[in-house]
Amino acid sequence: MNPVAQTLRLLQPKIYNNHVQLPQILNFNKIVVTCVRNWNHIHLDLDDRHRLKKSRYYKREVHFPEKYTVKPIPYTNLGGRDPETGRVVVKGLGGGIKHKYHWIDWYRVGPKDDSPPTIEKVLKIIKSGIRTADIALVGVEGRLKYIVASANMKAGDLLKTSMFIPRIPVAAEEGDAYPIGALTLGTIIHNVEMYPEKGAAFCKAAGSFATITRKIGDRVIVQLPSKHELSLDPHCMATVGRVSNLDHASTDLGTIGWREAGNRPRSGLWQRKGGRFGLKIKPPPPIKYIEPPKDEYKPKEIVFSCDKPHGWFGLFPWS
Repeated sequence: MNPVAQTLRLLQPKIYNNHVQLPQILNFNKIVVTCVRNWNHIHLDLDDRHRLKKSRYYKREVHFPEKYTVKPIPYTNLGGRDPETGRVVVKGLGGGIKHKYHWIDWYRVGPKDDSPPTIEKVLKIIKSGIRTADIALVGVEGRLKYIVASANMKAGDLLKTSMFIPRIPVAAEEGDAYPIGALTLGTIIHNVEMYPEKGAAFCKAAGSFATITRKIGDRVIVQLPSKHELSLDPHCMATVGRVSNLDHASTDLGTIGWREAGNRPRSGLWQRKGGRFGLKIKPPPPIKYIEPPKDEYKPKEIVFSCDKPHGWFGLFPWS
């Protein structure tokens, strides 16, 4: 049985008045079966991949409440196992010290007009055993929230947040949050949004930062630590400065620290290649243009085509 027949046998289509109907459980928008030079090909159109089951984080499962809170949130250590089946999915995870999980607010919200920016006061800087960077407890408009601390942030600092893009670029200080279109070229930023008002997505780990390199039309080009360049919307928010805990990458955890971090022992046979193997010089990757995702949903449909119609209603060339 050829692959096309196997696929349609699994789908179990029903034919009524020469129309093919597929089961409603399918996650595909369109299935196209074509026959070219007596070879059958199947094309699965996955336009709604965001509707499929998303990947999981198998180190811990956090039980977030419905409303934001600064209290520690309970979580369950998975140790690399699937919580539904109990089987090991990711090896090398398990054990470690159980730390307090603090909910980070990834949204910096301010006025969208030319009114004075929102002032946030840093109350204290604390170490987090869950993430690599330090976090800061700030107070704004009568409520508390946690944010990722910048390198030189300290208790008592006043942070400014605005979502307005003025005609003249803003001379922002470290810890202030502005749209990337309102900052000058060469500014070091972190907690960069991928889409406007969708929360920080880039440069959230310890010591990481991005750089605003140039502007092309109504787009802003941002260079990530990996030297990749992104073309973002100028209304994407970002925090000025570099993420705290700069010595994280150069700190050796040792055997005990590795186990306390929730990692299982390894064989020790693998070692990174040294400089004697040389370096491969690669051209820089092209700029990645990021657009907001399309929310419209396309109905499911199936199309059969063949260069020589024959068989059952001219639909199945192998019949």
